[in-house]
Amino acid sequence: MFYQAIKAQQRYMNLKKAKIYRTVLTDEEKEMIFELTRKGWQVGAMAEKLNLGYSTVYNYRRQEQRRNK
Repeated sequence: MFYQAIKAQQRYMNLKKAKIYRTVLTDEEKEMIFELTRKGWQVGAMAEKLNLGYSTVYNYRRQEQRRNK
């Protein structure tokens, strides 16, 4: 029983270490995406540099590209 409790606690701690997804970017992050878009960076490179999801960067990059048309 004690062993099962320890294993359950370890699994819980591993879940807490998982990546936390945010729904709102800070103004600085948005501006960085816009700036890197203007410089011609690829989506994957921006996502890696800013530690954001690929789709999040893609959506904000598309917003900047539409704004510049």
